Amino acid sequence: MSNVVMAITVMFTLLFLTPLFHYTPLVVLSAIIIASMLGLIDYEAAIHLWKVDTFDFVVCLSAYIGVVFGSVEIGLVLAVRMTVCHTSKKLLCVTITPYQQLNITY
Repeated sequence: MSNVVMAITVMFTLLFLTPLFHYTPLVVLSAIIIASMLGLIDYEAAIHLWKVDTFDFVVCLSAYIGVVFGSVEIGLVLAVRMTVCHTSKKLLCVTITPYQQLNITY
């Protein structure tokens, strides 16, 4: 029942209060969105990620910046591309290193 009340409230709000926001500058609406986004960041987890693995923190930060200034798709592609490049660079460094005798026991 609470979902029905919430849906009706949202419907009336959109019908009658949306015209009032027509004259609100886009800067004010952007500031409201940015202020609400600051509450979505888990600062303790970001600090812990920085201490554990700096590259993962950089990937996390770049994905966040990609989402904020672009779209969800841009942030996701940016994070995946950074991870793949970093991983392939590690694999490339392993394959280029001089041959070392491997001690494999069966």
